[in-house]
Amino acid sequence: SFQFYPGDWLKHIGLHRCSIGARGLWIELMCLMHVCDDYGKLKQNGVADDYKTIAKLVGLSPQTCKKLLEELERNCVFSRDKDGAIQSQRMISDEHLRNVRAEAGKKGGNPNLLNQNSKQNTTPSYSFSNSSTIKIICSVY
Repeated sequence: SFQFYPGDWLKHIGLHRCSIGARGLWIELMCLMHVCDDYGKLKQNGVADDYKTIAKLVGLSPQTCKKLLEELERNCVFSRDKDGAIQSQRMISDEHLRNVRAEAGKKGGNPNLLNQNSKQNTTPSYSFSNSSTIKIICSVY
């Protein structure tokens, strides 16, 4: 699974300047980018997928796929990496945050501990007398 933000989808003015076909292609591309080697980028084995490959993957004619990709790109729905691969900056950012949080979790859950090299026990022990205190602390994370 990957995070999908309906509010962001609905508020993206560039996306809504696109046809329903282009928007449908974009969600298909996001699903493909989710399973690609380089998360959030439409490439396999370090090679960017061209519109003909994408057309085969999503079941479109190459001409239709090229037209819809041009529509998405013209409306700034996606960007391209240095190799020309289509990428979702949101997916890349979400993946980076997920990795930072996973690494912090290994060190007790505090992201500030990532910068420390000590081997100390970083899991605090707390005792709370009421649940409102727990809610306040949890809302910080």
